Amino acid sequence: MDAAADPKFVLGWCYTAVTVLNRLPQIVRNHRRRQTGDLSMSMFLLQILASVLFAAHGLAVQDPTAVVCGTLVALQCMVIAAQIRMYRT
Repeated sequence: MDAAADPKFVLGWCYTAVTVLNRLPQIVRNHRRRQTGDLSMSMFLLQILASVLFAAHGLAVQDPTAVVCGTLVALQCMVIAAQIRMYRT
């Protein structure tokens, strides 16, 4: 079976796309408002750790969707963590 026709392949990339896209509105909102409100730094630090572990798991089991997803989510959470630090009053 062609990899692109495999339902696991399609679902994996769909999951990755949705997971990565769901943080972008928060990043944009924080940037436009120059504030992060009550966002929790500890939550994003834990999300960074979880995402790095998810990417490492993807490497271990040779799942490129997990590697890409984990890496991009970790980067997004780092951006949000930086915004929390920059915009705190």
